[in-house]
Amino acid sequence: HRSIPELVQDQVNGLLVPTFDSGELAQAIHRLDSDPKMLSDLSEQNWEMRSNYAASKVIPDILQLMDIKV
Repeated sequence: HRSIPELVQDQVNGLLVPTFDSGELAQAIHRLDSDPKMLSDLSEQNWEMRSNYAASKVIPDILQLMDIKV
């Protein structure tokens, strides 16, 4: 779960809540349920950011970090 903040930017492409805080999680779910525009905007941002995490991009970066030549 430590990498979630690397993937999710709070209020940009998701809502971050403190670990083990079920009250905050419930509030975040309620916000998304009661604000379809927010849900749509967050979803749209995720769609736009998807290419950053495509295997075709990530794997070569990881191999380079490991100093593995392909």
